[in-house]
Amino acid sequence: MHTHDILSAVAVLDEHDQPVSLAGTAFPISPDGGFVTCLHVVSRVNADGTQVRVGVIDGNRRRVWPVEQHFSPSRETGLDMAYLPSAIGRPTPCFLPILSPEHVMMGSDANMLGYYVGKLGFEIGSFHGNAVATPQEDGRQRVRLPYAVIEGCSGAPLLTYHNGTKVAGMAFGSESQRILAYEIADVVDGESR
Repeated sequence: MHTHDILSAVAVLDEHDQPVSLAGTAFPISPDGGFVTCLHVVSRVNADGTQVRVGVIDGNRRRVWPVEQHFSPSRETGLDMAYLPSAIGRPTPCFLPILSPEHVMMGSDANMLGYYVGKLGFEIGSFHGNAVATPQEDGRQRVRLPYAVIEGCSGAPLLTYHNGTKVAGMAFGSESQRILAYEIADVVDGESR
């Protein structure tokens, strides 16, 4: 199994349904081609109030499938999740089973696979770590990670091993989680070292 079998990029599309920018990551959870991603990845609005058109890029065949419909929990639940039925227009030979939340404990593997914008376009990145906390918030289990969720990885699966590879959660980021880089330079007599 290759990562292109279990991940797809979600892209903002132009008027010709061609990808123009990365919106996030989606992954299959059922053999009939049903994918999951974050609601904010597929539910974007332009400044004029119109819906931004997004599409799922089939990792194997490099075809773009515009997202025509998605289902999500009610806004009252606060879940940033969307289900995309038949996201790539065909069944998926590989899909990721979901692990029950009670099996994800502090110290469990929490490895993320997701898309980001790299030198070669949309690239897959792998981030390894362990769950640093799994507090109950509003009756829901949330896995805290020791690394930031970079742009493009919203909707990426958090994977762990429990009788096989399983989804332990879904990554989502926010402005407060952005990685900031600073450059420190010594300046002596007008020259930097």
